[in-house]
Amino acid sequence: MKTAAALAYGFASGSAGSTSYFNMVGRACKEGMLRTYREQAFYHKGVSVSSKPKAASKSEVIAVDGIFGPPPLLPGEDSAAYDILLARVSADVKPKDIIEKIWVRDIVDRTWDVFRLRKVKGGLASQNICEALEDGLKRCGVEESPGYPSSTEGLNIKEFDNSLCYTLPYQWVKQKPDVVAWINELEANKDISMNEVMASAFVRNLDRIERVDKLLAAAESRRNAVLREIERRREIAFARSLREAVQQAEDAEFTIVEPNSNVRTSKSGKKAA
Repeated sequence: MKTAAALAYGFASGSAGSTSYFNMVGRACKEGMLRTYREQAFYHKGVSVSSKPKAASKSEVIAVDGIFGPPPLLPGEDSAAYDILLARVSADVKPKDIIEKIWVRDIVDRTWDVFRLRKVKGGLASQNICEALEDGLKRCGVEESPGYPSSTEGLNIKEFDNSLCYTLPYQWVKQKPDVVAWINELEANKDISMNEVMASAFVRNLDRIERVDKLLAAAESRRNAVLREIERRREIAFARSLREAVQQAEDAEFTIVEPNSNVRTSKSGKKAA
C-alpha cells in the first residue's frame, strides 16, 4: 500500500525528484518479482535459496578424491607415469567441480587404455617375427651364417640347418652383433626382404590385431566424447552467465516514464482562454 501511495503521489506531483524515486521503486518491484519467481522455482525443486552454498571442507575434498580408488593399472605398469599423466591433464583442463573431476579421471583412464592397447597391438605385430624370419632363412639358406661349421661330416645337414633357422631369428631379435650384420648382408644382397618378413608376421596375427584395433578405436572415441562433454558444459555455463549478465543490465536500465503534466496543463490553459 505504501508503494502504491508513493507512486500515486509521484504521478500527481510531477516533480523532478520523483523520477529517480520511480526508477528506484520500479527496480525494487521487478527485482522482488524475479526473486519471488526464483524462490518458488527452487522451492519446488527442494533447494533452499536463503543461504549461499558452503565451500567443501578439506576432509570432504579428500573423501571425494578417495571415491575414484586406485588407478586401473596392470602388474608391471608404471604408476608414476599414470600420476604424471593425471597431473598434466588436470593442470590443462582445470576441473571446476566434482562432475569435471570425474570426467578428467575418465579421460586419463581412457588415455591410459589407448597407450596400453597400442603396446598390445605392437606386441601382436612383432609376435611372429621369429617364425616369419625362420621361413625366410629356410628359403635363402644358412650355410654362410655365423657359427656354421666348416665341416659337416657326420651331421644331418637338413636337421642342422633347420636348427640354425630356428635359433638365428631369436639371436637377431636379441641384437647379437654378428647375426645382425649377417642378416643385413642378406638383405643388401637381396637374398631376403625384411619388409616381407614383417608383413608375413603381421598377417599371421591379423585377426587379433583387428580386434585390438577395434578396442583401441572405442577407447579413443570414449575419451574424445568426454572431452566434447566438458567443452559443451562449459559453453552452456558461459552462455548462462552471459544471459544473466544481460538480464542484470536490463534490470539496471528499468525505468518508468513520467507523464508530461506540464504539457497537459498548458493545453488546458489555452482551451480555457
